Amino acid sequence: MESLKEQDVLKPRYQQVSDDLLRQIREGKYPLGSRIPKEQELIVAYESSITTIRKAVQQLCDAGILSKRRALGTFVVGLPGQGDRSRQLSKHSPALRLGVLMPDLTAVAPEVDARHWQLNARRLNGIYQAVGERGCSVRVFDLSEAAPWEELDGVIIVRWWELEDDDRFDALTRQLDERLIAWVALSEYRLHLSCRWWVAENLEMEFFEAYRYLARNGVKRLLIVGPGYFEANPRLSAARYAAQLFSFDFEWLSNDASDRESAYRALQAYAADGVEPLRSFDTIFCTTDLQALGVMDYLLERGVRIPEELNLMGCDNIREAAEAAVPLTTIEFSGAEVGRLAVEQLLKAWQHPQATGETIFSRGKIVQRQSVQRRL
Repeated sequence: MESLKEQDVLKPRYQQVSDDLLRQIREGKYPLGSRIPKEQELIVAYESSITTIRKAVQQLCDAGILSKRRALGTFVVGLPGQGDRSRQLSKHSPALRLGVLMPDLTAVAPEVDARHWQLNARRLNGIYQAVGERGCSVRVFDLSEAAPWEELDGVIIVRWWELEDDDRFDALTRQLDERLIAWVALSEYRLHLSCRWWVAENLEMEFFEAYRYLARNGVKRLLIVGPGYFEANPRLSAARYAAQLFSFDFEWLSNDASDRESAYRALQAYAADGVEPLRSFDTIFCTTDLQALGVMDYLLERGVRIPEELNLMGCDNIREAAEAAVPLTTIEFSGAEVGRLAVEQLLKAWQHPQATGETIFSRGKIVQRQSVQRRL
């Protein structure tokens, strides 16, 4: 390459090669999305060692100009002169290979945990839609598989189950960082300061919105059925804030399980298998739809009219909520939009490897059906 003869001879050889490659990219010989010559071709063209060539190419990779794709080659993904050293996606860019890591797929099979299966199916639906629109590919895997890191450009980590453990989560993300693989955490409860790119489902805010909705529809005395009465419970803290702000009273009926049968039994024990203790309330709110369906079974069996005598609301918007004897008003905080946001964040993480990152708090929605009397 003739241009090297004109380079400053005081520069290291790898810097001369890097500068010349950069010049050719700038002049359009290797446009955005194109592949540069293979290592052996560069060795011959520049009459340099493989160590020199690799160091020159890596320098441009570090600058966000080039990106290596195993088994495919090295591609131009950025343009010289970009101040933020970012990679650029275009319709000419090679498709990114993305992964979704779910800790234990067997734990959320439909026959094992139908509730979480539906929640994660909605997220995955949003992910598939987003990657399809952008021409990327996606693979879903879990911790039981050998990590296919060499096949991936980025990973969405669903922070649930085993990966709620900080040590295990950190060990996993260190592997990704060492391999320069972009990653995004999608989490419900456990936020973690090691995450630069986040999609967080803020449960405290989502439950606050549910309580606000009930307050607007006239709740004055609320019974909440949900997991244990502990200080860090976001459902509880949201109830405290909402009760103070919207002037209603509430009582907490602890039920650590999220299934239909346990909620039925919990209400049965609380009401001494009657309904009189429940008549002091105008509304029952359950922290899962399955619990709300168990409560509904109990009330309807005893002739309580929903919502004329008692409002009833759940959370999750699972399929069974719409098909209930009284279609259940609920809050959906984890849907396809969460998956789409995760893909957007992952593409940002890949495009801007030097950035400090960004956290997005996804927002849920109230799904209004017949189990709550609407006064608005």
